Amino acid sequence: MGENSPARTFDVFPANVVICPENSVDLLDPESVMASRHHGISGAKYIETARVIASSGIVYIGADSSTGPVVIFSEAFTQQNRETNSTTRFITESGKIIAVSKDRGCGCGSRLKNWSPITSLNRANRRDI
Repeated sequence: MGENSPARTFDVFPANVVICPENSVDLLDPESVMASRHHGISGAKYIETARVIASSGIVYIGADSSTGPVVIFSEAFTQQNRETNSTTRFITESGKIIAVSKDRGCGCGSRLKNWSPITSLNRANRRDI
């Protein structure tokens, strides 16, 4: 499978995730995407202790809420690049840049541990991502 073709399955938990608008950071520099939460890039969203699953060309981002795990973002992606610094970057159909890195924590206490968005119907009503 080529570097830019969608992987069959990708699953990271716990994950730190940054979602950046199209053309907001240098696409060639994955470090700038992960650092965007520190640099105040307009429109960038940072999500801690998330679960990220990519399957069948769609990337799902789940977070724990007061009612249980919910999908807070899902969109088809056109590129998936595994970076040498353990960051994986997705480019979505709408041009959003999603950088995912494995959190060093254990995710203890999170209900995302055994959760899958593919079988779950819970969805957050989030319009700000």
